[in-house]
Amino acid sequence: MRYDKKIRELNGERGKQNRINGEQFEFRILRYYKGRSDVLFAIRSAGSHSIVDIVVQFKRGIQYLISCRNNSIWLTKERRELEELQSKVPSNVKVKLAYYITPKKYVIRDV
Repeated sequence: MRYDKKIRELNGERGKQNRINGEQFEFRILRYYKGRSDVLFAIRSAGSHSIVDIVVQFKRGIQYLISCRNNSIWLTKERRELEELQSKVPSNVKVKLAYYITPKKYVIRDV
């Protein structure tokens, strides 16, 4: 019985750390866009369970809907949802994926 409790505690801590790492990555992407002069606003959907983590509005009318992952792995269902979202939004709205390629470098690309 104690062993099961210890395993649950370890898994809980691991999940907590994953959430913290994901949150830090989202803030890193957010800071990148907020630092650009051609951006009107950039917002993070905190605590949401939606497929889109960050919304960016550029002065020239273009919008980015960004889904962030630390490990570059999206479930097949999530990828389908992102592709479907891209097909439903106007042409000035781009759905993007953001993920790390090395521990310090990340990529932001189209779906």
